[in-house]
Amino acid sequence: RPFMVWPQLVTRSVDVRLAQSGPMDIVTAGRYVDQVATALEFALERGILHRNLSAQCILLQLNGQAVVADFGVRGLAERLSDSAPSERFYGSIEACAPEQLAGGIVSPATDVYALGGVTYRLLTGRPLFEGSAPEMIIEQHLRAAPPSIDLGRTRFPSGLAQVLQRALAKDPQQRFARVGAFANAYQEVVTPNSATRIPFSDVPIGQGQLRVATAVPSGSVGAVVSSAPVGTVRPDGATSITATPDAPVGPSRPIGTAMPSGPAAPPWTTPTLLRGALALVLLMAVVFAGLFITGKGPFAGLGAATVKPVGSAEFVDNPAEAIGDSDALHVEVSKLGAPAAGSYYAVWMIDQRNERVTPIGKLVATGPQTYALQTEKIGSVQAGVNLIAAGDKLEVTEEHGAVQAPVGPVRLSGTFPPKTYIHIQHLLTRFPATPGNIGLVVGVLLQTRDLDAQAAILQNAFASHNALAVRCSAQSITDIIEGAQGGHYQPLPAACAAVNVTQAGDGFGLLGKSQNAGTGLSGYLDLAVDHASLAATQPDATAQIRLHAGHVETALANIKGWVTTADQDALALLSDPASVAASTDLLRVSDKAYHGNVGNSDQTINPTPAEGGGIIAYEHAQFMATLTLHAGS
Repeated sequence: RPFMVWPQLVTRSVDVRLAQSGPMDIVTAGRYVDQVATALEFALERGILHRNLSAQCILLQLNGQAVVADFGVRGLAERLSDSAPSERFYGSIEACAPEQLAGGIVSPATDVYALGGVTYRLLTGRPLFEGSAPEMIIEQHLRAAPPSIDLGRTRFPSGLAQVLQRALAKDPQQRFARVGAFANAYQEVVTPNSATRIPFSDVPIGQGQLRVATAVPSGSVGAVVSSAPVGTVRPDGATSITATPDAPVGPSRPIGTAMPSGPAAPPWTTPTLLRGALALVLLMAVVFAGLFITGKGPFAGLGAATVKPVGSAEFVDNPAEAIGDSDALHVEVSKLGAPAAGSYYAVWMIDQRNERVTPIGKLVATGPQTYALQTEKIGSVQAGVNLIAAGDKLEVTEEHGAVQAPVGPVRLSGTFPPKTYIHIQHLLTRFPATPGNIGLVVGVLLQTRDLDAQAAILQNAFASHNALAVRCSAQSITDIIEGAQGGHYQPLPAACAAVNVTQAGDGFGLLGKSQNAGTGLSGYLDLAVDHASLAATQPDATAQIRLHAGHVETALANIKGWVTTADQDALALLSDPASVAASTDLLRVSDKAYHGNVGNSDQTINPTPAEGGGIIAYEHAQFMATLTLHAGS
């Protein structure tokens, strides 16, 4: 029985990427053009044409490398079909060359046309030709001039449209001879002075610099060729796999040939598609079932009851770095068996939207079937890298050897709920209206810290009876609390520097303008409350997120009361720098705003009314981001 084999990879197709994020910039598109061309050249040197290239069969891995799938699928479907040629399943027509559609001779230029069509879609987000019926699309491939990428847009470099027009020429003789030549021409327009790119060569593999794609990402620009080799099943259940060239050069079968009687039956009709899809599904089901039942292959052991590993990942600050970065992780896993000999468990943060991967470290055994992230790896990524911003998914994979991205099987993973993740990011990573776009609760943490420090400076100045220093510190505190738009904001006089008072906050304000000017412009505290509430009320919010969002709101309410009092005390000291009551009270409430308050007999500060301060608000915002890890991807 024939069957298909392909690597197990976590990917998304280019058409999904385009639907989610829109067209690519010319450099990113060029990177994928190079990778796809590498795969096609690799196959061509082995006598194989793709003949079915489209945005659906170019798959993007989480490390940004492309996988070109469906090599041989068109030929396999043709060989499996026992119906008339006109009824056979022929695959995608998104970028199908005219000669292929007309039943002419296929050649390497056929894949050039297909890659040109895919490149057009990468740059514009639209297929080369569109229509309400497949016949309309086929007719345009056969006769219509390809649309220019410059239509409606002017940001493409001069010459890029001409490169695409040549790749999409109706006559194969007028196209680039091979996909590598097309990729070279594209890059000569887009990145003409690149010092790192190795141009494609016409010299065959093994005799020159033509790049070979590999199945293991190694930092090169090559794509992985995901062929679909055809094999046979031996009586003993073992498999013998041999790649079958997919009719590399020669006449292709015509599409849309009339049946012996009645009107023409085009191959894209629903029954034909269903038959083709059903044949492939049944084919895979037979192989999977055989492997499952016999206990051989990658599905061995799936029928037995297993204990699935579980874990958690908490985002914390590296104690050796600045506060407010969420640049370290605590990961604990239980019920996880030992990795295979010579392998290890690696932890990664993955940005699924942009195909970026941030390596975190390795898990080490802490007991029977329990693992934790190596303590020396905490903060091992670049200092200050906010790991919550680095990705929306955490993966634990089993790896062998040194790898720069996850290539082994995924053992555990956890993903932020997407709607809630937006507001967690606003709290902990970035908010568009703040200075430096810092997160709202991060702003609360940093400004209450500065407030507490400035109150201590004021207390020293008061004890030394330095009226100028008291007034400077009081104005500094007012500026930190109210922000640059506050009703009592004043830039610090030059004389304040002489008494070592220079801190005036970041200008955004803990209370913002609304406290004193009545304009409704919020500061860090009100906006942080809003987004903690929004996170808790999203439809995908978990019970854990709702719990800690409530704790954040409680701590922020405490802080608002304390800093409001501190602002009043500071204003009193500006009028009377000798006021003992205002000075004493200011030190007390500023300390509470940052450190919190021990409000009961347990001698701990909790996220409860009258206890939690800036530190507690920040910690529980990080608890909102805690990921629960489950088995698999």
